[in-house]
Amino acid sequence: MRGFTPSMLKNTLNSGSYFSMLYFFEHFYRNLNIIPEHLQSMMASATAKTFQTILCNPLIVIKTRMEVVGFGEYAHTWDAAKQIAAKEGLAGFFTGLKISLIRDVPFSGIFYPFYNFFKEFYMHMFGLSFYSGMSAHDRHMKLAYITSLASFSANVVSCVMTHPLDLIRTRVYF
Repeated sequence: MRGFTPSMLKNTLNSGSYFSMLYFFEHFYRNLNIIPEHLQSMMASATAKTFQTILCNPLIVIKTRMEVVGFGEYAHTWDAAKQIAAKEGLAGFFTGLKISLIRDVPFSGIFYPFYNFFKEFYMHMFGLSFYSGMSAHDRHMKLAYITSLASFSANVVSCVMTHPLDLIRTRVYF
């Protein structure tokens, strides 16, 4: 279970920070009114992912080193943080940040607008309207299916479009 604690912290912080920042930046860009409407969700998602990646990178470094590097080198998460700070300074916590940003920000900027597109597409395709006569349970079940299908579809498009960046990231790390 090496690396479980930083992994749990990273994943929790990732989700919470990304979605709260996404919400903030969607409203920010909408109110700013200088970015065309069709680009606002892309910019909001890319900006949120940039901040989220920077914020979470120290935990990614700790998690990765606890899982891979020298299995007995760190006693626990706090020990890993102290050793990295002592040996490498603040910069040690941001190892790999540039390459993560190169892949993750474009992926996120592509994913979210396509997710919204596919969600609307599937809602129309399956005839889901929030004002239809179906029960709340049936509406929630259809919405769960539609959002899952939209997420899958957007992920396929985003992966295809950013795969070259993913290859670059992998080659830089190994």
